[in-house]
Order: sequence, then C-alpha cells, then structure tokens
Amino acid sequence: MSGYKYRPEFEIIESLGVLDIRKNGWRTEVNLISWDKGPPVIDIRDWLFDHSRKSKGVNFTEAQAAALAVILSRKYSS
Repeated sequence: MSGYKYRPEFEIIESLGVLDIRKNGWRTEVNLISWDKGPPVIDIRDWLFDHSRKSKGVNFTEAQAAALAVILSRKYSS
C-alpha cells in the first residue's frame, strides 16, 4: 500500500448556518458546498473554526433537503 490518501477538493459556496459551537473551536455547520467541482450540495458536518479540518458529514441534494425539512416540520411543529 502506497499510503496515498485521497483528499477531495471543496469550495464552500454559501454558509447557511451554524448548529453548534464547542469550546474547542469546532462548529457544526450547514453549508452549500461543491465537492471536486461538482454541483453544490447541502452539507452538514463539523469544521474547525478556520475550515482547516473537517469531520465526516452528510450531503443532501436540494430535493432531499426539502423532503427532510417536511419530515422535521411534521415531527416538531405543534
């Protein structure tokens, strides 16, 4: 094994919001991101405050995010 580790290119197109900020500088963010110059997706993951490091996250297309919003709205609206 050569030790090569793939590091995808990314561009944060738009910051949509911050869900949580921890004392150690990590933040859970919702961003619109283009990975490897692909179409932008809604991305939720933890980032170090300066975006120099990131955790594993989850990506949603616009349609998936809209479906998730409907599901959460049904669950949490009263």
